[in-house]
Amino acid sequence: MDERNLPIKGISSLLRPILGLGRGLLAFAGLEEGRLHPRAAVLGALIAALALGAFLVRGGEQARAVFPTGTTVVTDQEVIAPSGLFGADAGPIPEGTPAQPTTIQYTVTVTIPIPGPSSGNNASLTVDLDDALSNVSATGTGGDFLGANCNVGAGNVVTCTVGGDTDLDPGTHTVTILADVGDLPPGTEISTATTTLSDVNGACAAPTCTYTPGAGDDGAYFVDVTVDPEDEVNLVGVDEVFTFSIRVRDPDDPPTGDAVDLIVCDSDATPADNTLGCTLGDVVITGPLQLVSFSVIDSDLSDLVGMVQVTVRPTGPGPGAGTVALRLDRITGTD
Repeated sequence: MDERNLPIKGISSLLRPILGLGRGLLAFAGLEEGRLHPRAAVLGALIAALALGAFLVRGGEQARAVFPTGTTVVTDQEVIAPSGLFGADAGPIPEGTPAQPTTIQYTVTVTIPIPGPSSGNNASLTVDLDDALSNVSATGTGGDFLGANCNVGAGNVVTCTVGGDTDLDPGTHTVTILADVGDLPPGTEISTATTTLSDVNGACAAPTCTYTPGAGDDGAYFVDVTVDPEDEVNLVGVDEVFTFSIRVRDPDDPPTGDAVDLIVCDSDATPADNTLGCTLGDVVITGPLQLVSFSVIDSDLSDLVGMVQVTVRPTGPGPGAGTVALRLDRITGTD
């Protein structure tokens, strides 16, 4: 087309709608013919609201962070009382009594790889312990779990929620849990804990998060030593009989060829001969109690259970308290 033939009024007609649009915006803003109308405040408020909305979206981006790949969660368990079983991470253990509790310590270590990033907000740790345990308590002991809010719910489910900025930063974070083994039937199995790490995005699963037991061969515990009664009150001079039951784990559980842990009397010189060998030297008495008799009433372990009876008599003048204990050893062999 020859530009010299383009009508001038055609250009003005094209510009007129654009000028009209600009004039409309100015009118909405309240600027028309040099006057400021109240509508300017409306536009100002709208712009402020949009700016605030953009800030909120930007500020909330941290909530969409996720656990970085390589995050590890290690749950280590070991017996810390009685002292003779310190460090046991699986196998047979005695039931606890009021005079001598059997306590298991669970240490959960969460490691966020460096340099990160951090987890999402609202990070928390859930540890589901066996229902048979009692007196469960939990404390944040390291990293971002220091000062964490830890609660023990129904079914011995422990939940620890991170405080502060609520996320887990790169580094190591720990929670320590204590639980007692109470009055339980012989052979009761105490399963290992189930641990879950979560944040605002939900539970962290493999391959992002790796869940492993501790450095030892953590596994199920079995209550293989019990005493009946656990606690008794007698008048001075009135005898009491305490019966210790020692259960031997079934040779086929674990399967043949696996390591087997046995509880035997400390003086037993031949612990693997399928006979319970105990002597008077294995009995420990404290307080105002007099030994009346001691006997191994069931030494045949072919039925997987052996029994020892200790009879004591409270002595005067009273009142007082004492304990009766049996020295035991834990050995490991192969079935």
